[in-house]
Amino acid sequence: MKTKEQKLKAVTDDIRAKLPRLMELEKGCLVRGNFDFEILKVNPLKHEGKVIRNDYLCWNLTGDYESIIYGKGVNELYEEYKILGKEPTILDCLEYLNKESTDVVYLITMDGELVSYNSKTYCDFENISREGVDIDLSKPLLKDNEELINFLYELL
Repeated sequence: MKTKEQKLKAVTDDIRAKLPRLMELEKGCLVRGNFDFEILKVNPLKHEGKVIRNDYLCWNLTGDYESIIYGKGVNELYEEYKILGKEPTILDCLEYLNKESTDVVYLITMDGELVSYNSKTYCDFENISREGVDIDLSKPLLKDNEELINFLYELL
């Protein structure tokens, strides 16, 4: 039986592969080099209106301090560091589910219940299926919603 962390990794990897915007090098992106860090801000350095390089203000996730990676262009950063990507949110998961399925539309109710209906039929209460997944809407990240992790893992 897989642990929560193993399921989360498998689901997160698949979501990042299907939603490439989560791998864009911008605020919130997680990166691994000599240490793991999160990009807090991208400062483009411009010359005559053109971006000639980016400086990245980062938060070191292992040492709890800020650092700056100076003068790394996107291509240089990709070669030197491993881009882990952004943490998937509940909305990313919903986009992922709806991208994966052509016949089923997934929705999250206002009270955090994941429901679905067949896209070929009219959406009314008779056609809605409850998926048995309650999502804690106060925790927007996938990693904090174990029921959603388990549901998505079963779909892999």
